[in-house]
Amino acid sequence: MNGIWIAAFVAFASLVLLLGLLVLGTLRRITPLLERTEESLQTAATASLGGLPVGARVPPFEARDTHGASFTDGDLLGATSLVLFVGPSCRACERLVEDLRAGSVPYLGARLFVVPDSADLAPELDRTTGITVLVDTERTLARAFEMRVVPQAFVVDVHGVVLAAGRPNSWDEVQSLLATEGGDRDSDIAAAALAL
Repeated sequence: MNGIWIAAFVAFASLVLLLGLLVLGTLRRITPLLERTEESLQTAATASLGGLPVGARVPPFEARDTHGASFTDGDLLGATSLVLFVGPSCRACERLVEDLRAGSVPYLGARLFVVPDSADLAPELDRTTGITVLVDTERTLARAFEMRVVPQAFVVDVHGVVLAAGRPNSWDEVQSLLATEGGDRDSDIAAAALAL
């Protein structure tokens, strides 16, 4: 009877050793994959969503408003301006776009220039007095502001320098962006990562 128990113990120990070797081999093969995945996640968390950095001067550009008039970087000079990029299929932009369509944008205390990422949306947003809606079919404004995602807003001072940048989802957030210099780009990136 002792011989059977010894044989069973040896078989069991061999099975445990074999399983241990299989697990170690599998771990050895997937460890580089796990390391690359971790690096990718860290890179994504710190990646820029684009946009001119605070302190940068807005480079030269030329676009048109919804009435066909020319609009250049020179039109941003002379008063504090807010350039707001929005899109029709952007869930984070929904409230902003709805208010623009309804013509019910609150007073912001600065000139507001709205740049939809769709030329078809531009005429629909041009309903509020005192707001300029720009048509950016050639993406010259998007390139000038290094804009990659919507919504994105830039506060530009009288000299054409970016004072603040952020990703507002409401008019309250737009107003708080206007009230602060610098914006909070890290929290904007974190919020965008959570929204994805």
